[in-house]
Amino acid sequence: MEIDDSDFSMSWLSPGMGLGNSESDKADNFLTKLENTESSFQFTCISNSEFNAIYKKVKRERQRKREAQKWESFLQKQQEKERKESNKDFKKEAKRDASTITVDVSARQDDPVIYKEPKIPQLIQAPVTTLVNETTIGEGIPPEAEPKEAFIDVNTGSKVKQEIIQFVHASSDGLEDDTLFNFEKEIKKTNKLGRKLDRKHAMKKIDGLQTKIITSLNGIEELLSKDPFEDVSKCGIDIIKNQKRNIAFAARFKRNYHYHLVCQINEIQKLMKNKTISKTKPNVIIEKLLSSHQVIFQALQVIEKHFIGTFLIDEAFSWLREFMDSICELSSLLSTHERVLDKYNDVRIACDELAATVDDFCIRMTEVKMYEKFINQPSKKDKSAAKQQDNLWMYRNRFSCNKKIRLNKNSIKA
Repeated sequence: MEIDDSDFSMSWLSPGMGLGNSESDKADNFLTKLENTESSFQFTCISNSEFNAIYKKVKRERQRKREAQKWESFLQKQQEKERKESNKDFKKEAKRDASTITVDVSARQDDPVIYKEPKIPQLIQAPVTTLVNETTIGEGIPPEAEPKEAFIDVNTGSKVKQEIIQFVHASSDGLEDDTLFNFEKEIKKTNKLGRKLDRKHAMKKIDGLQTKIITSLNGIEELLSKDPFEDVSKCGIDIIKNQKRNIAFAARFKRNYHYHLVCQINEIQKLMKNKTISKTKPNVIIEKLLSSHQVIFQALQVIEKHFIGTFLIDEAFSWLREFMDSICELSSLLSTHERVLDKYNDVRIACDELAATVDDFCIRMTEVKMYEKFINQPSKKDKSAAKQQDNLWMYRNRFSCNKKIRLNKNSIKA
């Protein structure tokens, strides 16, 4: 049995199959929308290279967006951590300062010499007063309509300055907030005072260390002012072993002292460039300066002991010059941070004097070496004396003549 396509299509679109007028309208609208969308798009052919370039560009942009989001999240986490740490530190300092304040007050109250009760002037209210009911307090009272009261001191009889007094109904919560606010103010004041005291104490320590550094530099200068090879001939020292010992000491000194000093100088420079740290945490820079001065003093003590116990033979002192340069750099950082030039100039002068003595020592060492070479040089023999001692010169000349004659005869025969 054959079925026509026309009959099938008509039967599918006929209303008897279940399609109403509304559904047919929806289908027509859908088809029109498809036609409109197809007309809006414009398709073109692209080569593989262009497609790969576009794909890579889109991929890079997405990667950049992801990295930016990750970086923002990382910064937010760091800021949250810093806030939490700062809050913890503030709470700890508040507890510590509160405990110190209570201890100081109790100690002063126990001591009758130190503690004296403050004299509070007794105030009498003048008869001319105006009070305000509590019901009208909630409403805004302008400053001109606020009541004024005159107070008189009983002891002196003089009038106290008239001040505007606001009669406000304060609850218990408001009082607690005021007390907490005042307590926080007192804590901040005590923290500032403690920082100032710590700063002064650290600066005193740095001044003391600078004086010690200058004295140790002068001691090293005195040791190097002696003549080289002065006691070597008396003691009979093995020069090669002493040279090896000096080289090992120089390498050990660079590793243990000079490297740590350079690292601390770099950290101080970074902190001084950061303005937020220099304003909020100035004590950190001073602590770093103090520790670096301690390292310098210990290193100079080690150098002085080494120079006392060994003989400086064939020593270039390059490591010592580098260390003095770092000392001058640190003292310049201290002068720029604290604006103090007295000790800086003293340290600079001591380093320059030591560098001059080192140069003189090296020059004298070269002169001594040249003198020793001249003394120990073997004496050259005279040519005339050598000829007189040699008694075989006649035979040597005869043999040489015979050789020449034989050579001539052989050449003639050939």
